[in-house]
Amino acid sequence: RKLTTLKLSKTKISLASWALLISRFPLIRTLVLPNRFPNSSGQSLLDLLRPLLETLEDLTFERVTDNFVSEMPVTRIEVGALIRNLPCRWKRLDLSPISSIKNEDLEGGYFHALQFLSLYNPLAALQNNVSHMPNLEHLILTNSSSLDSTFMDSLASHCSKLKHFELNFKSGSWLTDISTVHISRLHNLEVLKVQRANLISQISNLHEGCPLLQKVVLRSCGSLLPATFKQLGYLPL
Repeated sequence: RKLTTLKLSKTKISLASWALLISRFPLIRTLVLPNRFPNSSGQSLLDLLRPLLETLEDLTFERVTDNFVSEMPVTRIEVGALIRNLPCRWKRLDLSPISSIKNEDLEGGYFHALQFLSLYNPLAALQNNVSHMPNLEHLILTNSSSLDSTFMDSLASHCSKLKHFELNFKSGSWLTDISTVHISRLHNLEVLKVQRANLISQISNLHEGCPLLQKVVLRSCGSLLPATFKQLGYLPL
């Protein structure tokens, strides 16, 4: 009963079986769930996790790649109901296998203690909620093509503790050189990874604004100018 971490990777057990297992260990703080379950009648994700109301801090959904007709994927609506109705003091949320989380899915959640967040197609979910995440340290955004300089401005204004920032675009983005100016306001940043930001031609002020930066990964950013690599030479890597 003192178990605090539960992860059952690539398992094919029903929600009911998960619920029975979780009920035996009410002190669980870290939980890793598959992003789809065998079809089960009448039981919801909220019912499953309600016994962990006072302890759960870390929730990760792990992508199941081998599909079966009888399996039901976890939806953004279920995740939204979970976050709105469980007043957990979230520290870590990995929702990356859940498609298109929206702003209303996260509204009402307690994110003040949140340190790690990973989302897929995240703009609608973050535009009104990033201001409630002052302790965020690790942010991974995938398929985030709609993120723009306005979002970057808000992120830099409210998430000054951010240390690890990843932007993984699948087919280009709206991010421009102005965005990198806002990124340079993240003074505690240690790792920056950007993929397929086709409109960024240079990186400005990173060497001045991010003195703790240890790693920069720029992948498939086809508009980068040669001067960018000279600027990278000033970084304390």
